[in-house]
Amino acid sequence: MLEKTKYKIQTHPWGQLTTTGKEQALGLGQWLQRSYLDVLKISAENLPSSIQFRSTDYERAHMTGLYVLNGLLGSSEAAGRIPVIMRENTDETFGDNGYFYGVLGLVKESMDLELKPVLQADGTFRPSDTSLLFEKLQAGLGAFLGLPTDRPFNWLLLTLVVDAIECGVKHGDPIPGSVTLEELIAVKTAMRNQLMMAFTEKLQLGPGQLMREIGESMTQRTVCDGVPSLYLYSGHDATIMSVAANLGVPVNEWPDYTANIIVELLKSADLREQYFVRVLYNGAEVRLTSLSSPTQESKTVFTIKEFLEQFSLNRITEEEFQSTRSKTEDSSFYDNLRRVGA
Repeated sequence: MLEKTKYKIQTHPWGQLTTTGKEQALGLGQWLQRSYLDVLKISAENLPSSIQFRSTDYERAHMTGLYVLNGLLGSSEAAGRIPVIMRENTDETFGDNGYFYGVLGLVKESMDLELKPVLQADGTFRPSDTSLLFEKLQAGLGAFLGLPTDRPFNWLLLTLVVDAIECGVKHGDPIPGSVTLEELIAVKTAMRNQLMMAFTEKLQLGPGQLMREIGESMTQRTVCDGVPSLYLYSGHDATIMSVAANLGVPVNEWPDYTANIIVELLKSADLREQYFVRVLYNGAEVRLTSLSSPTQESKTVFTIKEFLEQFSLNRITEEEFQSTRSKTEDSSFYDNLRRVGA
């Protein structure tokens, strides 16, 4: 998967969807077909007039989305005939997209807490274990790709290094350098811990508006019933972690390429027409504990009222988003963030 070639610093990442990635995306679409196609009333012969892609990165998502649609419809020809509407990156409310996190640096700030030196009993500092492992991963990947050592490559950040190595491992490549699989897992565990224990501001600026949109969409369906709808959002592995943290989904391992969280709105069959919400992670229903009432017993199905009340801690409006974003652009915010994390 990893190839030695001439690299240069550039704005956008390089690469194409691999055969393994295609197969995984196709498999996800086929699972969606088995699970939901009978109620969606769409087929290769009855296509929607258009489809809207929601994604944190169009360049990475468009091919993946095509194969998901291929699996869902059972036809690559049909998937290619649907006109696709895509938001500009700067208009997309679904973080962690590169635009907002490039501005705010919240992912970097949270990971810096894992990488910062550790204060010892004698008052001196030593490098953190995660920092040492990261340097080992970075050096191994850089040496394998033949990158120059006299200047840093901006893309060799922790998350990107781990992404590159993890992708290679999934395709059968050995881990570059002298890094062991256990060391790679240790770094991924540290990243997982930071993202699952993210700062409130990060959760709000990440999927906070998405959570609000999901809640509003479900509420609208309860008062304006119609043909069931399927909303697909494509994100990064870090995005999955942030959404999981918002919902309280227990993610114990770093998500795979097509890891997915599904929020289902269910309608009772009786005359009362009650609505319920269920959350699935990778196709399996999840027992959730209310984030606002953590002492309550966990369960798999909530009334829509319970769901909206108990999982609304980080849902924010557009106005709240802009206010929080402005606050983070103040340098003192980052100083306070580091002090809280320390």
